[in-house]
Amino acid sequence: AALGAGGPAMADGEDSDDGVTARRRNRVNAKWKKMLQKGVRHYIDTNADTFYRRVRKGIPAEFRWQVWKASLRYEDRYVPNVYHELRGQYSRWTALINIDTPRTFPENEDFGPEKQKALSSILNAYSKLNEDIGYCQ
Repeated sequence: AALGAGGPAMADGEDSDDGVTARRRNRVNAKWKKMLQKGVRHYIDTNADTFYRRVRKGIPAEFRWQVWKASLRYEDRYVPNVYHELRGQYSRWTALINIDTPRTFPENEDFGPEKQKALSSILNAYSKLNEDIGYCQ
């Protein structure tokens, strides 16, 4: 087998380093693909036990975003522009958020002032959207 960036290339049916066979991955992916074609919400409503068992076993990365959006009924809850409206508004939690954010991942160089500001905006918008929950460090 050829050696690539991720180790030796595996033929169909050969075990990978983590013991999961390519054939098994293909079967699992086919099941998730079929479920997505039927519609995740429909599948949950008609085959809840199977859906939750598959989720516990792991959702393949390429389907994860679609599955979680459908599971959480994202389309039903999405409100256009609400984040952009709320992120600049102050809540009773804004001062605390501004104190805590710079202390988040202080050892991580990649989490500098720009990302800290983005996190503050997200936390502030959420605390304004859900004032009964607010913010907790």
